[in-house]
Amino acid sequence: MLRFTFSPDGSLPKHAPAKYPDVLESNGSFTITVAGRVFFTEPSFPIYEFLSQANEWMNGGRVPDSMEYASLETDENPLICFRRTVDDTFCLESPWAAFKCDSTFSFKEICKAVRELNDRMH
Repeated sequence: MLRFTFSPDGSLPKHAPAKYPDVLESNGSFTITVAGRVFFTEPSFPIYEFLSQANEWMNGGRVPDSMEYASLETDENPLICFRRTVDDTFCLESPWAAFKCDSTFSFKEICKAVRELNDRMH
C-alpha cells in the first residue's frame, strides 16, 4: 500500500497555489510509506510544488509515462519518481529513499494516494 502524509509547518492557504513561487511557500513534514515502511521523509517539503506536478501528471486521462517530480529546492532531481515499467505499472524511486522499493504500483493506486493527500490538505 502506498500512502503520502503531510503535516504543515503552519497554516495552509485557503486555495492551493498552482504557480511559482507560490507553490514553494507552504512547507511541512512529508512522508511516503510503502506497506507501512517509511520510504521517503523530508521535514521541510514544498507540498504544493509536488501536488501541482502530481495532479498534472494524473489528469491526462490515460496511463501516462513516468512521473518525475523535480523540485527547485534541490539539485538531486528527480526527487521523487514513479518510473513506468514494461507492464504499465510504476516503480518508486528517490535519491533520498530510505530503502530500494521493490514494489510496483498501478496508475490507479498512485492516483488514489495523491487524491487522498489532496483531500486531507483542505
